Amino acid sequence: MITVTINGKALEAQPGMTIMDVADRHGIYIPRLCYHKALSPIGACRICVVEVKPGPPRPVPACMTPVTDKMEVTTESEQLAHYRRELLQLLLINHPLDCPICDKGGANVNCKI
Repeated sequence: MITVTINGKALEAQPGMTIMDVADRHGIYIPRLCYHKALSPIGACRICVVEVKPGPPRPVPACMTPVTDKMEVTTESEQLAHYRRELLQLLLINHPLDCPICDKGGANVNCKI
């Protein structure tokens, strides 16, 4: 067993688990779009980014990042909210306005992203 701290809470994890696995197991919510536990993670949307110490100076995807002993993870911050908002805008920029699937297809909706 290894110890991982998520949002200031020390948690035990198995080696090989991802940050997303540990967070889900302990009821800690991390936003996601492309992740599903029944599928292999691909890390394409990057909405699940978190801050990790020690680690790179940029956010990393929780679905693809394995936990390490004494890792400190932050799942919510102003920087992460800004980063996720920009990523979501980039994903939606090519979404057709006349989408037959969306309830608001073609409507001019005040987006609160």
